[in-house]
Order: sequence, then structure tokens, then C-alpha cells
Amino acid sequence: MFAATKTSGTLWLLLICLTAQSTSSRHRRKLHLRAEPDSSIGDVIAPRNLSPFQVSIQNAHKKHKCSGAILSKDWIVTTAHCMKRANVSTYRIVTGTQTLGATDARIAVYKIEYVIPHPHFDKPKKSNDIALIRTHKSIEFNSLVKEIKCLGSPLPRDSLVMHTGWSWRKGVAEKEMRGVYHRVIPYALCLSYFESRVRNPIGPGHMCLNLPRDKDYCLRETGGLLVHKTKLAGLSSFGAPCASGEPFIATRISFYYDFIRTIMRGCVRCKQEFGFQARFFDL
Repeated sequence: MFAATKTSGTLWLLLICLTAQSTSSRHRRKLHLRAEPDSSIGDVIAPRNLSPFQVSIQNAHKKHKCSGAILSKDWIVTTAHCMKRANVSTYRIVTGTQTLGATDARIAVYKIEYVIPHPHFDKPKKSNDIALIRTHKSIEFNSLVKEIKCLGSPLPRDSLVMHTGWSWRKGVAEKEMRGVYHRVIPYALCLSYFESRVRNPIGPGHMCLNLPRDKDYCLRETGGLLVHKTKLAGLSSFGAPCASGEPFIATRISFYYDFIRTIMRGCVRCKQEFGFQARFFDL
């Protein structure tokens, strides 16, 4: 009887150890998966054709000013403050490029017909940072140039988005497109960083993203694409000039889904305008 009890006790102890080991292993894996995207910036030169729906918006001197996303053969979305001081009659849209200044038969240049910013851009400060660009002629799609669909619903906390853009690391492959994952952080946490520094900066049209400390990583452009799976979730807008551990803010595409859809469907008959003017529609 004692032997049976001893054997039973040994088996029970072994079961406890195995259960604990399995739980610990699962916990380590979970921590590793959660920590990996947050442990460093980890940005790399983007693989070829990672973001075929991304465009370079350039001034008259062919200097890259900001990024944008191709929504259809005639429409591009970007940030409003990218275009605020732009002379749109001299600006150009470059499609199909991954290296600024590169030449390829599939790379094309388009003129801007007109720009439609959000009518309440910067009201309140740093809000409604979105604009639509109508190209002078329809964009031709190919293996390097495609359109992207908009995300119609907000992302939950901890969702991962792929951020692509140019000019992040000064002096290091500045003309090469780069890509990095960011994690969506809670509204309350994001607000705590900004509420005492900028008047009313964070609203429902913003998306807050983690930006771990990395002194060499600096956001030198706006309109960088934030893609969740296969859809456009946001456009980089503002934040700390260089990564200091504080979050940075993006324009939340889902919040402006109806604004985008209404303009794309109904504004093809609008009068052509060459300049940055707020125009109101029955949204």
C-alpha cells in the first residue's frame, strides 16, 4: 500500500512539473512574440515590390516631399499638411519607384490636376490631416504599380501595421524605401504623452503607434503608408522628430472612410482647381 502511494505521489509530482514546464514554455513564447516587435525599431530596406501602391510626391526640383497611396487610377491619398504649401501646378507624382531617382520603364510621372484637403484640416490643431489628389491623367497599373483598398474599421490595440517610406536614416540609403512594423497603442496611453504639450492634438481621427528608442530613426516625411495585412490603415502624420520612446501619430483611414469614398465617387464632375483650397461637399 505504501509503495502504491509512493508511486502515485511520484506520478502526481511529475505531472505538476510537466504542467508547469509547459505553461512556462507557452508564457515565454508569448512574451517573445510580444516583445520582438517592441524591442527595437528593426527597420530594413524594403524588399522589391513591397509597396507597389506607394507614390513619391515631389516638388518642381524633383525632391521627395512626402508619400501617398494609390486608391484608384485617378486618386491618391496623402496628408493635408504635406500639400499645404505646395505649388501643385509644379508638383509631380512618381509611381512604381522604390529607389528615389531610379529609372525603369514601369516608373511613371503624373501631374496633379487638383488637391482636395479635408475641410476641417488643422481644426483643432493637427486634426483631420488628410487630402486627396486627383491626377491629371489616369495612372497605368503594372507589376510595380497597384491600388490599395482602405481599411473601413478601426484597429484594436496591439495590432501590427507595416510602415513604409523614405528618408528615415540620414546618410544611410536615404533614397531607398524602408519598412518597419509598428504596434497600435491604446488611446489613453497616447493621450497621456501629448495632452500637456499640444492643445487638443489627439482625437478619433488619429491612430497612435509605438516608436521605441532609436536615436538614428527619424521621421523626415509625412504620408508614409501604414498597412494592416492588405489594406491601408493610416498615414504617418506627426510626433517626436526622432525616436525617443514616445508614440507618434498617424491619420486613421477608417475614420475618414466616408470622406474618401464620397469624394472619389462624386467629385469627378467638380470644377478643376489648381491650388490648395478647402472645398465642402454633402458628406
